[in-house]
Amino acid sequence: MEELLTHRAGYTQGPPGRPWSTFESVASLAEAWGERGPSLPDDGAWSYADAHADILAAVLEVAAGRSLGELIREEVLGPLEMHETLRWDGSADPRAERILPLHWGSAGEWPVRWRPEDGPYYAYPMLSQSLHGSATDYAAFLRAWIDALQRRPSLVSAAAARRAFADREPIAVPPGFSPLAEGRTLSYGHMWGAVHEADAAPGAPPFAFMHQGSDGTFAWGFPELELIVLVLTQSRGQSIHREVERVLRDELVEPLLTGSR
Repeated sequence: MEELLTHRAGYTQGPPGRPWSTFESVASLAEAWGERGPSLPDDGAWSYADAHADILAAVLEVAAGRSLGELIREEVLGPLEMHETLRWDGSADPRAERILPLHWGSAGEWPVRWRPEDGPYYAYPMLSQSLHGSATDYAAFLRAWIDALQRRPSLVSAAAARRAFADREPIAVPPGFSPLAEGRTLSYGHMWGAVHEADAAPGAPPFAFMHQGSDGTFAWGFPELELIVLVLTQSRGQSIHREVERVLRDELVEPLLTGSR
């Protein structure tokens, strides 16, 4: 379970052998991943892959005796009052009217690859993807983690938050991948990237935690600064993460740390 949560179970990013839409459920998708097996040596090396999240989803369904959709609605979306977030199945729902088209970057253009009128983009709930939501709801999710890290009442327990960021082993990423990590350490917790101060004590909360989504969704949480930053583009195939994070660091985070803003 820990290897799945931290993307260290040996899978690499890529399709499961056939289109996701051809599977009946996340359980059948996880079964296909299991049949293929990990492609990396069993040495605990970090490798981000949707397979880790989707295998974890299938384990959760068995352990809880409930479907993943039920778990997400009843254990996360409901308690956090994330009422604008849904896994749209094509049924009549006023929230579906706010779902934006999906763009996909290619040389010199941003063509639309999917519109809501085409029908549901996701055939079944997954942990790696499949939810449509709003910036307000996403911020509520990050707020729950910040509250837990600051030991305030939260849906996430303080103990779970500490466990989530306990692994401080640096991960291998391209140079300059995370401007916020320059002069700090970049690791990966339970489904979150984490930046710690270089001299942070064991068990200290991260300076920042983050997630970069394939749909061009970027999220950063700064527990000590009580700051949440979201950039939502709904555009796959772009590479603005580094540039956005560099501006975020230079124009907002560092001035807040030094008291110059």
